[in-house]
Amino acid sequence: MNSHCAEFELFPDFYNWAMQSGYELGMWLLRINGEKPFSPDNCEWYTPGERDNSEWINNWNKSVNRIRKYYGMPPLEGTEYGD
Repeated sequence: MNSHCAEFELFPDFYNWAMQSGYELGMWLLRINGEKPFSPDNCEWYTPGERDNSEWINNWNKSVNRIRKYYGMPPLEGTEYGD
């Protein structure tokens, strides 16, 4: 299973969706259903205060690093790509 949908294949498309779906600086993207890929109908934006536990943060870092790896970007500072 892909970790993201076709709508998120190109960064400009993802960026446009993010700006139209309520993204603000400092927010995090979370899948509503962790079994489904990142897609417009399966994602919500959260502030750090809304989701503040280490298990969630570790899962978030892994998800972000998968996206960063796909786009050829380095992993988040202090983390590795992992699985």
